[in-house]
Amino acid sequence: MTAKKKPYIAKKSLVNSATVNGNNDSSPASQPKSRFVWYYTRIALVAALFIFVFYFALDMFTSKPGYFADYHHQEKYQKCDIFIHNQKATDLANLKKRLDEFAIACDSPKNVYFSLPADDRRESIQVCDSDPDKSNASCFNFYVVKVK
Repeated sequence: MTAKKKPYIAKKSLVNSATVNGNNDSSPASQPKSRFVWYYTRIALVAALFIFVFYFALDMFTSKPGYFADYHHQEKYQKCDIFIHNQKATDLANLKKRLDEFAIACDSPKNVYFSLPADDRRESIQVCDSDPDKSNASCFNFYVVKVK
């Protein structure tokens, strides 16, 4: 008993070797499931992004803006649909006069596009058999240039 007591020596390691190495096995079942879900979530996000970009890039490069998009339907003159750009109060009466002047018959359905620019020096009239933005319709162009 005269000998000094030896200090307590632990028989089991107090520090888990897996924790020291960076592996925490406290939830072994949830980690693989979490990796599985995150892996397929990233794949789904990348696939959705690819489809989104492909769809809009394809649409952007294959569609063209409508040439007559700024023209607004005004009325029907006989069987012709009248569309006017840069509308003024006298445009419809002036257009009907021009249609008669150029002998444009409205006895069959046609689209008539009338434009009177702001400088009021020229008029343009396009007469098409159908909608030129949707099909290869034949159009006839008439221009009136006013000399002041």
